[in-house]
Amino acid sequence: MNREIKFRALYDGVWYYQTLEEIITTTLGAFRLGLHKTQFTGLHDKNGKEIYEGDIVKFWGGVGKVIYFSTYASFRIEYTENDLFDLNLNADIEVIGNVFENPELLTP
Repeated sequence: MNREIKFRALYDGVWYYQTLEEIITTTLGAFRLGLHKTQFTGLHDKNGKEIYEGDIVKFWGGVGKVIYFSTYASFRIEYTENDLFDLNLNADIEVIGNVFENPELLTP
C-alpha cells in the first residue's frame, strides 16, 4: 500500500495542504510562503483526522508530539526527551493540536 505524500504549511493563520505532485507542478503562493511545512504521516487518528509531523496527540501514555525519527526512517510520538513511541502501533491516539499553534498542550 502506498501512502499519499502530502504536506501542509501555515500561512497567515490558515493551513494550506498540497500533495507532492501539486508542490512540484504548481506555485500556490500561500503554501510556498507558508511557515512550518510538515509532512503527512500516512496515518489517521481514532476520529479519522490526518496526522502530520508536529501534531500534538493524546494517547494511552499521555500527550506527545509527532516527530520524524530519521534513525528508523519513521514517524514517532515523542513523549519525553528520551521516550519515543511507534506511531504505527498506537491505534488509540487523538490529534489535539500542533506545536506551532498550541505549544502549551505539551507543558506538564
